[in-house]
Amino acid sequence: MNISETEPKEPRSITLLLHCPTESDHYYTRLKWDVSSFSTTASEMAERLQILIGSGPGTEWSLHQSDQVLRMAVFLSKDPGCALLLTSHYVTETRDAGPIIEQDVLRVTHRHSVRDLIRAGRDVEKVVLSRAISSHLERRIIVHEGRTLWLSSDRLAITNTHGTGCTFASALAAALSLGFSIVDAAVLAKMFVNNAIRNSYAAGAGSGPVAQGTFPEEEADLPRLTGTAEEAFAAPRFPPLDRPLGLYAIVDSASWVARIAGSGVGAIQLRVKSLHGEALHTEIAQAVRVAGDAGIPLFINDHWREAIALGAYGVHLGQEDLEGADLPAIAAAGLRLGISTHCYEEVARAHALRPTYLAIGPIYETKIKVMTFAPQGLSALRRWRRTLPSYPLVAIGGIDLTKIAGVAATGVDSIAVIRAITEAGDPLQAIRDLVSFLPGDSLAGSVAVSITKR
Repeated sequence: MNISETEPKEPRSITLLLHCPTESDHYYTRLKWDVSSFSTTASEMAERLQILIGSGPGTEWSLHQSDQVLRMAVFLSKDPGCALLLTSHYVTETRDAGPIIEQDVLRVTHRHSVRDLIRAGRDVEKVVLSRAISSHLERRIIVHEGRTLWLSSDRLAITNTHGTGCTFASALAAALSLGFSIVDAAVLAKMFVNNAIRNSYAAGAGSGPVAQGTFPEEEADLPRLTGTAEEAFAAPRFPPLDRPLGLYAIVDSASWVARIAGSGVGAIQLRVKSLHGEALHTEIAQAVRVAGDAGIPLFINDHWREAIALGAYGVHLGQEDLEGADLPAIAAAGLRLGISTHCYEEVARAHALRPTYLAIGPIYETKIKVMTFAPQGLSALRRWRRTLPSYPLVAIGGIDLTKIAGVAATGVDSIAVIRAITEAGDPLQAIRDLVSFLPGDSLAGSVAVSITKR
């Protein structure tokens, strides 16, 4: 999502009233979110809702703006022309029932004609969300663009759960109207429901209602996103950091590692893309030796086999590298793991793995590589800091001497830089200048640490 650095004039908050008809009854729910940090307009939200809700028989929706508050009244029908299908396909799950549930959900998918949320003048991929319950987990299954994804949360021992379905639909519609992708919106909706259940209350006999709160920002509510049902039951255990990483330099050669080790950087990532085979092994071995002698944590980007064999401090993986990596082997070798994230889907996926740290970006526009994600900005970075208090966060993307003070003020644990060092006329002076903007406990150059060699 595009996040504005300035406070937009409209809308300041969003109130959504959702009418959910069933075969036997009608349910109404309401949510109100502060959306002042999002660069969206009332007309954009209206257009997205038009695509989402559709305009077939029995479907009504209205929108008006007053006092910088956007109010939407939405009536969701079961019209197959609507963009999204929320099924009432409830199944009871056991630990080994994942494949059976997936087959059931896929059968539901093929029985419905549902348009994608982004209208391209033609029907595209189908979107189905279903629910599965076990004694320990409460899950949502997403079928979208040929993928089946599982959103899992620990099941809460709470009986006041009246209204979870409508609450999920409301949050999903609100997130989609703000421009989130379908999977991001599902993660946010799951967070919103989890929070509503945790804060539910008794009201008379029977199951009490859930208590809807504000925009979801609590880590306790964040679900774990996996590609299969089984992955949610266990994750490798990665060691924690010895200390905050401070200024985190990303370089492409062992000679750069030698040049900046001991200069004030708190950690170094070696990102080598052009070497292979023995040349790659030699380059990483030299970098590991230099960093170990200097007492600087060295993370190896992508090349996890070499990192294990040569005893690096840790491995950093992008989302595209997670599928091919042997994560249990990395954990068993005692290496730390960092994972790149750019959105709620990727954060939820990383959360299922419990890595050592999360990299959040891009914060600003970067020319290092082609990015499919727009710059997030400081508002989103502050929100990630509030949402993920238990994780060390590394901010990355377009950060230089003119921007580092604002990034540091968000409370992130570390700031990663590339060109601010490698393209500086005096890299060592650039490091000293950058470090001067970090909190005192992040001044890693003044602290020697012991890096265990393997």
